This record gives sequence, structure tokens and C-alpha cells, in this order.
Amino acid sequence: MAHTEPEICGELRAFDPLFAPVVASWVQTPAELRWLAPRTPHPLTPVKVVNWTKKTGEAFLLFQPQEALPCGYGELNPMKGDPSHLWIGHILIDSQRRREGLGRLLTDLLTRKAFEDEKAKKVSLVVFPDNKPALDCYVKCGYKIVAEEFQRFDSRTGPERMVRLGKVAP
Repeated sequence: MAHTEPEICGELRAFDPLFAPVVASWVQTPAELRWLAPRTPHPLTPVKVVNWTKKTGEAFLLFQPQEALPCGYGELNPMKGDPSHLWIGHILIDSQRRREGLGRLLTDLLTRKAFEDEKAKKVSLVVFPDNKPALDCYVKCGYKIVAEEFQRFDSRTGPERMVRLGKVAP
């Protein structure tokens, strides 16, 4: 008999700032914050999480059935100059719940929302190449590596290499 993984269920809900302290608590180290939000100085605070949501786009929380607290956070943001192209930003899973498939679920739900509800033609995201768990997750979700780019996040350091992944509407 073939082994199949149990289906992981969850739903996206609009971000509620009351959960900002919960989201901020999921980032434990400066390295984790660098991967998540390289322009956000350590430590991550609830105010910084709320400030992410004040930019254009929409922020969401991932909830699993019967759970009162969220287990994930992510955003859908429009690309400058192209409203049919969205990017996924700040994907974060509860540090106690990683390696359960929730990152994949969150990415799939955000992608589906982008294509079905927002009518996006393309969805992109960027990731540090040394963030192998995230890179593997996005590839498993059907994202393809489309480019390498260099971004400067700190005036004291040089440009840093990023990998851009994309997916087009079905």
C-alpha cells in the first residue's frame, strides 16, 4: 500500500494587528530575520510587523482548524508598474510548527488567492539562496527560478545575491 501524506488544512484570514506580538515571537535570531526581512533591524517587534502591513498590498494570517492562534503570516503585494503581477512577501511560519508542511500550505493558499481572487497573471517572490528550506518549499509549490538578482539592504555592506522565483497563472 502506498504511503500518502495526510492533508494539511488551513485558511487565510486578513491580518489582525492584535496578532502582531504572536507573529513577532516566531523570529528567534538575527539570521532568521535577515532571511525574512533584510531591511528590518533585529529584533522583530510587533510595531515592525504592523508597519509591514501599512505598505501597499494585503497581509494574511494562516489558521488551522480549531486553533485560536495563527500559525503563519504572509503578504500579497502588487509589483510596481504592473497590477497583474503580484509578489509574495514576508512568509513566516510559527517557529514551533516548522517542518509540518505549513510553509507549503501558506504559499499555495497565497498563490491561489493571487490567481483566483486578485486575477494576477504572474506571482513572484525572492529568497536568499542559502535559505534552502524556503527555496525547496517554493519549488515544491510549483515556482520556477527565473532570475538571480543583487540587492543592497544595508549601506555598510555590498549587494547580496537573491534568487527570484515565479509562477504564471494556469
